[in-house]
Parts: sequence; C-alpha cells; structure tokens
Amino acid sequence: MKTRRIIAMAILLFGAAPCLATDEEGEILLSDLSGLQLSLDGADHYYWITPEKGRVVLNRPCVPMTEDCDHEVLVVWDEGGQHVFEQAPFLDIPEISLAMIFDSTLAAPDRLIVSTAVGGKTPSWVLAEYDVNKGELLRVIRTGPIRCRNVLGDQDGTLWCLGTDVVKRKKEEDFDLVYRFDGAGNLLGSSLPRSAFSETPGPLSILKRPDGYGGFLPGDGKIRLWLPAVEELITFDVDGRVLDRLTLPTVEDLLQARLVTAPDNEVYAVLTSGTDTRNSDSWTHGLFRLTHDGALWTPLEDPPVQLPLRITLSGADDEGLILLDRKSLTLLWYPVATDSAIAEMADPSITDSVQ
Repeated sequence: MKTRRIIAMAILLFGAAPCLATDEEGEILLSDLSGLQLSLDGADHYYWITPEKGRVVLNRPCVPMTEDCDHEVLVVWDEGGQHVFEQAPFLDIPEISLAMIFDSTLAAPDRLIVSTAVGGKTPSWVLAEYDVNKGELLRVIRTGPIRCRNVLGDQDGTLWCLGTDVVKRKKEEDFDLVYRFDGAGNLLGSSLPRSAFSETPGPLSILKRPDGYGGFLPGDGKIRLWLPAVEELITFDVDGRVLDRLTLPTVEDLLQARLVTAPDNEVYAVLTSGTDTRNSDSWTHGLFRLTHDGALWTPLEDPPVQLPLRITLSGADDEGLILLDRKSLTLLWYPVATDSAIAEMADPSITDSVQ
C-alpha cells in the first residue's frame, strides 16, 4: 500500500491531473486504478464493506432469509486482501436473541466491535468485542437502554454510537442520539438531543443498511455524522461536542448518495441522480467534493466523469478515495489532490523510505 500512496502523491506533486482514462461513453475504465481483490466465497449481494484502520471489514447479513443463511457473518481482510478473521456472532455470543448485526467497526486494527442484542422477549442491547488476530470473543458489553444502530471507532480507540435510549423513547422523553464509550466499554458521555430536530421526519427514520445510507462517515478525517432524513451533516470534536450542523446542498433529482470524509477533512460523495427511478440507464453516477463553505457539490472532473453504477464509495485514506466494484469485489484507490498528501510528498524522508 505504501507504493500505491507514493505513486498517487507523485502525480499530485508534478501537476498531472489525477484523471482516469474513459471509454466512449465517458465512464471510468477501472483497469486504470490500482486495486485490491477480495474474496466473498459466493455470497449474494446483500452485504456492506468498509475499509478502516488498514483493514477491510465485511458485514454479510441474511437478507432475505434463505434456507442456506440463518445467521450473519463478519469477515476481516488485511491490507493484502488475506482473510484474517471470519466469525458468525450468532454462534458464539451467549444468549444472543437476534441473528441480526446492527453494525460493526474496528476500534483498533485487532479489535472488532459488533452491535447486536441478547436476551429473550425483552432484549438487552450489547457491544461484543472480538480479538481479530485470534478469532476469539473477548467480552460482551451491555449498553443498558442504548441501542447502537451505527458504530464507529476513531483513531484514539473511542467508540462512537448512533442510537436511541429505548426506555426514554418509550416514555416519550427526550434522549441523546450520539454516545461515546472508552476501550473498557464505559460510557464517556452523550450529545445531540433528539429534541434538536423536528418530529417529522425523525432524524434516524431512513438510516439503513446494506446501502450504507447515512450514519457516521467512513474515512480517516473528522468525526462526522450524516442524517439523510433531515439532510444534515454534523461534525463533532474529540470530546463529542457538536462543532457544526450543516444542511447539505440540494442536488436535483438525487436518488442516492454515499459520503466519506478524507484525512484532510474534505467531504466527498458519489451522487446518483435520475428522473426515472425504474430506468437506471438514464441515471448519472459520479464523484463530487463538497465546497469548504458547504454550499455546493462540485464534480472532481471537468467535464464530470461518470462511474458505472456497480461502483460505490466505501472510504478514504491518505492514498485517496476508496471505491468498491461490487461486481468483481475489487477495492480501487482514486487519488485526489489534498493538502495533506502534498505536504507528505514534500517530506524527503517519505521518498527515501521506499528507495
């Protein structure tokens, strides 16, 4: 991965635009991107993949339920595309009451956190911690009334949870939406009260998987939360305080969006637009960057280069944007000009380390 990063930054330093060759229809030729091939062993398309902390995490849910799939599976690959972990939480978490995985994240490269439920008719919400290297369940942390629908491990090992206090919600009391836990599972604090939003639509009403639609943005930048139901992008400081609430710019005929945050704190997206929801041939599907004032999405290419619809935006690191080809299960790195990349390339110790 080091070599790929150096090549990408060399393109930026010497002024060549990080453009991709295109076919006659203006679509990106994926062979022009450096990639990482993954293996899903014949699973169907109901899954989501997140690159984080130098590894790749796959959640493979059972949707729809079939005779051959009665529990969900988690897989982790290393940066070379080798399996380092594969477990079915339903089989080894004591008293698990649902075969459903709400979400998962790496709190550290060797620590996988899974949000699920245990118990009987009245389930308890839990976070289960796995040792990725050993393939062992380390512990199950009960989060009390807090159900974590979306989780994210930051660079300091703090676990962020987007969810609801089910007891307060049932009593129609106000509750916070964002919670933070330390490495031992202790609650550090909460923020972003439900009352900060209107009743309709609810801020979590269209948060869903496996599309990756909404929730904490993947990538190595600031902690950001996207709530598509209310069209807000919310930025937090390291202590969980809200720094900014931005209403995202309107995109005409927008059908779907996937957002990531980059190491230089830029926000990128794949935006899919079209007037006929039944005719995908009429859709446009391309890469965009959010302007610094948050007022506009600007295409990365001029004229914009369209991506094939099978390509999704899965993350961002110091090598560029991470695209996923859902057909071939290949992760592709698309270099973008960032201040952090140019600064790193200007450091001679970086170049010397690979000579």
